[in-house]
Amino acid sequence: MRSPWLSFLGVAAFAACTTHPDLGQARVSRALQLSADGTSLWVVNTDSDSISQIDVASRTLVREILLGTALPTVDPATGRYDPAIRPRAIALADSLHKAYVAAEATSAIYVVDTDVGAVVGTIPVGAAPVAVVLSPDDTTLYAVSYEGASVARIDTSTDTVVATLPVRDHPRGASLRADGSLLYVTQFLLDPGVTVMRTVTFIPRVAFDWAQFTPLPDQPPDPGGNIDIPNG
Repeated sequence: MRSPWLSFLGVAAFAACTTHPDLGQARVSRALQLSADGTSLWVVNTDSDSISQIDVASRTLVREILLGTALPTVDPATGRYDPAIRPRAIALADSLHKAYVAAEATSAIYVVDTDVGAVVGTIPVGAAPVAVVLSPDDTTLYAVSYEGASVARIDTSTDTVVATLPVRDHPRGASLRADGSLLYVTQFLLDPGVTVMRTVTFIPRVAFDWAQFTPLPDQPPDPGGNIDIPNG
């Protein structure tokens, strides 16, 4: 079901949450991202198999870009509404005039030319990619595959996978240190935690289980006896 509404929040407050006073702003995988000049907001539409560009000043839709050949519809035989692509996250490479979109259902990263507003390629990755994050210089893209339990490193000059790293089960989110030296990947469900890897070597540096951390005072108890309750 399509939902064309978007709430606008304070951009400055949002940026402050991901900014380090010494290193600058970290890169975080997300379903919406501002262009480098702050004039456009790009949003993934998971149930519509598309992405949208919104003009920040006027708060109006500039265009919607289909990732497939048509909008998803209800299957008359089954009565089910099953989008074929299911975009989950977007990363803007403004210097390259490209957007990279994680497509969970097709196990691929879609490459969109942001100037012409069209898909110009796809990059096969592990099963069910749900997160993408770019290096500060836009030369490297990291794609996290939820079902594949892996992270792909992609060269944005050729849009090809140059390395794939297995990680713990059910990886979901990704964040890159502001200087690009460390990649953080979260896992949840059966084995919740965080894996930290050095990007120069692309090998895990350390992994943390949520059980190692003290829960917040207002955190509700888990009926199963776990210390923390992952929320996805």
